[in-house]
Amino acid sequence: VDSIELGEKIAAKLFHTLNKYKSGIALTANQIGISKSVFVVNVIRPMIFINPEIVKVSDDTLLYKEYCLSLPGKRAKVERNFYVRIKALNIPDEILVGITQEDVKSLDRKALRKKLLEGVAVQHEFIHTQGILITDLDVTLKPVVNEKKFGRNDKIVIRKDTITREIKYKLSLKQ
Repeated sequence: VDSIELGEKIAAKLFHTLNKYKSGIALTANQIGISKSVFVVNVIRPMIFINPEIVKVSDDTLLYKEYCLSLPGKRAKVERNFYVRIKALNIPDEILVGITQEDVKSLDRKALRKKLLEGVAVQHEFIHTQGILITDLDVTLKPVVNEKKFGRNDKIVIRKDTITREIKYKLSLKQ
């Protein structure tokens, strides 16, 4: 975005669109067809990020189950940082969003949840500005399906530590 004024006009459209959704807490310009790096988050307080840049992330991460207005009905478990330090064209200094060790010691459970949600929402929307969806980052374990069907007399290889054995499939079911 070339100017803060243009970014604020886009942010106003984002907040207007976000108000239409009962469960929405954040939105990015490209989600409403505007190819600009602007997003808004409204968890604890309304925040606008114009040309955002994450400058630091916490070492610690968590898995967070997320939903997205761009993907109705879908969810994904995404690895997120407990906090990020972010700067933007419209923010004079870097700000920290999410939770720190000090927050864990000093805040009640409800306040911690809100701060964590705000940090996750900022990270979620930031990746939208990069063209990434939560489904691209989903770490939900999916079952591995063996394409070959084994018969009771087929031989399979079993490895345990440094020992390798070849046995009949039927026998492997008993172990």
